[in-house]
Formats: sequence, structure tokens, C-alpha cells
Amino acid sequence: MAQHIAEDLNLDQLAGQVGLSKFHFARLFKRAMGFSLSHYHIDLRMNEARRLLRETKKSIIGRQWQIQCRQPTRP
Repeated sequence: MAQHIAEDLNLDQLAGQVGLSKFHFARLFKRAMGFSLSHYHIDLRMNEARRLLRETKKSIIGRQWQIQCRQPTRP
């Protein structure tokens, strides 16, 4: 997942790669990691954003596009 941090999370694709249903994969992931797959993906993006801010001179807006962070949408 860290290699594909800028991509949208695709639960169907991840589950398919290991031969599980998306529901079973999500349940097993949460049981093993202690938090949901989406929470893990957000955490990866936040850590990458922190690293980029520390190690480079681009603006925050430039970083946002680099890791594809978007503002959350409301239902």
C-alpha cells in the first residue's frame, strides 16, 4: 500500500489479490492491525506528508497533490 499511496484505496482489488471477499478482508485486516484499512491508508498518507514537509521545500499545496489528499466529502 505504501507504494501506491497516491492512488485511491480499492478494497475490491486488495481483497481480490489475496483471494478473499472484501468484507472478510476488511474484517481480518482490522483484527490483525487494530484499526480499519481506510484508517491505515490515511495514516500512511499523513506520514508521507510529514516526511515531505520535513525533507523538501515544496508548499503544503504541492504536497497535497503529490500524495492525492482530498478534503473529505459530506454525505
